[in-house]
Amino acid sequence: MRQLTHIILTAMLCTGLSTAISMPSAEADLLGRDLDGINRSVEAYYDTDLDVTWLKDANLAKSNNFGVSGINASNGGMNWETAHEWVDAMNASSYLGVSSWRLPNDLPINTVEYDLNFGVEGLTDGGYANTGPGGGWVDADGNAASELGHLFYVTLGNLKNCEPGDAPAPDGGTRFGCVNLEDLPGAGLVHTGPFMNFDPAFYWAAQEDPRDDGARGRGFNFRNGFRLALGKEIPRNRAWALVDGDVGVRVAVPSSVTPETWARLKSQLWR
Repeated sequence: MRQLTHIILTAMLCTGLSTAISMPSAEADLLGRDLDGINRSVEAYYDTDLDVTWLKDANLAKSNNFGVSGINASNGGMNWETAHEWVDAMNASSYLGVSSWRLPNDLPINTVEYDLNFGVEGLTDGGYANTGPGGGWVDADGNAASELGHLFYVTLGNLKNCEPGDAPAPDGGTRFGCVNLEDLPGAGLVHTGPFMNFDPAFYWAAQEDPRDDGARGRGFNFRNGFRLALGKEIPRNRAWALVDGDVGVRVAVPSSVTPETWARLKSQLWR
């Protein structure tokens, strides 16, 4: 019986013919990639929609600062300038064999200049957007203006912390900008996908904001799905590295098996 179980589990893992287990459909856009060539492990995920490869560890700076000062060892927080220095240090060390890491892009939806008005439908460069295909912030050519926002709303399928049909607060002072906003059940960073150390926090983007003579850095708040810019000097925000294109070796883990299930099934093979 044990031998039969071994054969069945091996077939499931090698061919992906598992019908009892499935990942959320959005995660099918994220394909595991082996970057270090050791034990066919997954260090990154190729995003088939954006054609970029995200580092698996969404807060690598907490455990590896690459010799850069100004990074909080307890939570990986850093300011905007330090985020750029950190990515530069990653590239200088050819981390995982890659020397073209970068911060995510946050670009104007009109491709020319930022529309800094607050919005709730992804039609301006600040505020909230919609979930699912066509969600997030998209320019006239159909390209994602905010890579972080696209990951949150489209790839992972998270919901904005804003009631359907909610409008901007008249005085602009309501918490996170929406009328009568509370923390809505099921909203925010509920789905984190296969990534690790994914914090419900603000993550820096590569671009600076035009206001205040460039004193603000663009980014995205994963706690509530809010796209905005913050002062570059703020030291508590996170940085997440990605690289253009499909990088690394495809890992033969069926997309129908979650990382947790994969680990559990592997352990059963050797009982």
